[in-house]
Amino acid sequence: MTIGLIALYILAITYLFAAIGLASKSAESANGYGFILLFLPYVSSAFVPVETMPGWLTVFADNQPITPIIDALRSLLIGTEMGSSGVLAVGWCAVILGLAAIWASRLFTAKVGRR
Repeated sequence: MTIGLIALYILAITYLFAAIGLASKSAESANGYGFILLFLPYVSSAFVPVETMPGWLTVFADNQPITPIIDALRSLLIGTEMGSSGVLAVGWCAVILGLAAIWASRLFTAKVGRR
């Protein structure tokens, strides 16, 4: 189950980065856009509990995709109660994967059609 969630997350992020790369005008801009997404784990429950964050940051950390993914993985690895984080993690990964796949395929089709 743990490996499956990690694989789903990697697949979703890979498709997202592929779509960002296709949407970018240059490799440098693609790198810059992707770099922004790498900061999401720092504003999640990965390093500190969300409850210890300032109020405005707690709202963002609770409602972004990395927090339930981290919480679900932590529960799977430690063996604690998962609650709703497992369903939310799979849901976020599926939404990201679906939207990124549609976006990437449309961008790819448009770029190939121009040649």
